[in-house]
Amino acid sequence: MRRKTRYRTARCILYRDDKFLLADHKGRQRPTKWGLPGGHIEWREQPEDAARRELFEELNLYIGALEPVGDYLYKNRLHAIYAAESEADEFDLDMSELAAVRWFTEPEIEQLEQLGQLHAGYEHTAVRDYLNRKHQSTRTKD
Repeated sequence: MRRKTRYRTARCILYRDDKFLLADHKGRQRPTKWGLPGGHIEWREQPEDAARRELFEELNLYIGALEPVGDYLYKNRLHAIYAAESEADEFDLDMSELAAVRWFTEPEIEQLEQLGQLHAGYEHTAVRDYLNRKHQSTRTKD
């Protein structure tokens, strides 16, 4: 019998143009640690459903298609990461969960990683994995 994968959180790489949205979740360490929007998966909830729910709760954002990016390990737990395009310029933040959100380029996220300012540490890797997959699919279409 195959064992079901158990995830701790579901998060989303939201992208627009060449930028990616990172969030400063309240209750995190200071100085600011930036992470992907999203959060805990509720009992019997599917990771993709959790990612959608969390984006709505945190950002008041309804999202269309979610593209699976991969599973990432943090504190010995798996975290499901998805990607989606966002046309939104402004977000209605749940201030009880988020202190701020900001768009970053991939090189800026790499710099945050080098400075130890990413929450989980896999954020830059996930963005890079997404960009590599997107680049490969573009090349195969040509």
